[in-house]
Amino acid sequence: MAKTNKIGDAIAATLGGVSTIDTSASVQYIPLCDLEPNPRNFYPAPDFDALNDLAESIIVNGLLEPLTVTPGAGGVGYRIISGHSRWRALSLPLVRSRRPDLVDAVPCVVLPPMSAERELCAVIEANRQRVKNAATLAAEAEKLTEAYVKRKQAGEELPGRIRDRVADALKVSASKLAMAQATREHLTLPGFKAQWESGKIPDTVAYEISKMGGDHQYRLLDYLIDNGMEAGQLKVSDVQRLENQFNQRPRKWDMPREKEDELFLEAADALLKKRLRADISRCKSRAEGTATLKKSNMHMRASGLGYFVDCRSDGVTVRNGVDAPIIKRSWSEVYDAMCILALRKMMEGLK
Repeated sequence: MAKTNKIGDAIAATLGGVSTIDTSASVQYIPLCDLEPNPRNFYPAPDFDALNDLAESIIVNGLLEPLTVTPGAGGVGYRIISGHSRWRALSLPLVRSRRPDLVDAVPCVVLPPMSAERELCAVIEANRQRVKNAATLAAEAEKLTEAYVKRKQAGEELPGRIRDRVADALKVSASKLAMAQATREHLTLPGFKAQWESGKIPDTVAYEISKMGGDHQYRLLDYLIDNGMEAGQLKVSDVQRLENQFNQRPRKWDMPREKEDELFLEAADALLKKRLRADISRCKSRAEGTATLKKSNMHMRASGLGYFVDCRSDGVTVRNGVDAPIIKRSWSEVYDAMCILALRKMMEGLK
């Protein structure tokens, strides 16, 4: 089968040579109960609608492309290399009842046993045709790099630089891959990262946000909440403009961020948490907690125990003493501080 040969050739190339892969392997028919998902498959499963569409197609047209598998541990059963979505669709009761012929005999191309690292490379290669965003590319690159390093350490001949081999295996330019990896590493705000990984934030916008300092990513979140916007509505030029605005805030003291965090938590524990008039324990999300704190306390000012606190629409400023530096935090960071203090209190109560 031409399709089978192409899959075998591509996987063989990624594994480093065709000598270990029989690219002319014929299709074997294996019961569905003998197939198991591969623990090295990190790709997201299709959503409910997509899976049902695939199931309907299989019922009407049959399985147009065989699965690619390798023998399981101890030679028992088979692990899937390519075809996890088709396997999930075949497992649905609707397909089982209407196409028992496919369930009893799933067409598969069987590859020989291989090491864990080579198997991971094969799983990634088998998903080469998948439509991917930069988040998926970065995850692929991370896992493929780790696999290649372990293979070289095991004595396998892999000529050239690993990063060039990874880019070639994923069929992307080195610059595009570097941008994806930088975004994955520096997009520190969990909410932004999750939206990027799910495709709700364009890759170019996510990369621009990742270039912001951690505190500026929090300030960007505040900006979005204030204006009822989602990060996916931003353009690269919007992020650059906002970053310029954030950078215009002067800093009279050059204090390490870790020290600022420590002093802010001290002030929050000593004064701020006693004056905030919102119960964030009832909030169902971080965004709701942030908005609740801001709405209830944006005009609050307080002093005592050596601290001075000023709450405004754009955040909270804290000063410990007249000549001490002013520490400014966004409302998102105030919410985080309240959660940390609540967690500390809970842990103390467990001692």
